[in-house]
Amino acid sequence: CVCVCVCVCVLYTCLFCVVGLVRWCRKNGMLDFDEEIALNYISEWYNLPRWVSMERWASLAPDAGFKPPTPLDWSENIRPLQFWGDILKTSLEPKNIIGLLAIGDKGVKAGAAAALMGYGFYKDFIVFGAMRLDVSESN
Repeated sequence: CVCVCVCVCVLYTCLFCVVGLVRWCRKNGMLDFDEEIALNYISEWYNLPRWVSMERWASLAPDAGFKPPTPLDWSENIRPLQFWGDILKTSLEPKNIIGLLAIGDKGVKAGAAAALMGYGFYKDFIVFGAMRLDVSESN
């Protein structure tokens, strides 16, 4: 999946010469056991690939034809928006609970994954990362 995302970025550079990468990532460095478990459940329940830090994404950029970027943690910029709090509040409305239960197992897992995402963001092992990718002059 990492290769697919980087390849898509390369295609966009042909048109624009600059790409912005903004995504939910795991923190840089070692994860605690419970953090690793939470990320594994989120990946399984949302059908996501393995979690990667922004520093890891940045390390892949030069091989894909970009200048070495500076990864940024935008978590504090979006924390005041109460993104995950609003997601959880909305998911607890009766009509939405009924909808999740009607979907069955997948709906319940998606709701649980959203709760784990909020928990991970609150505990700072899930971060909102961003970086600007500029095409290298050699390309």
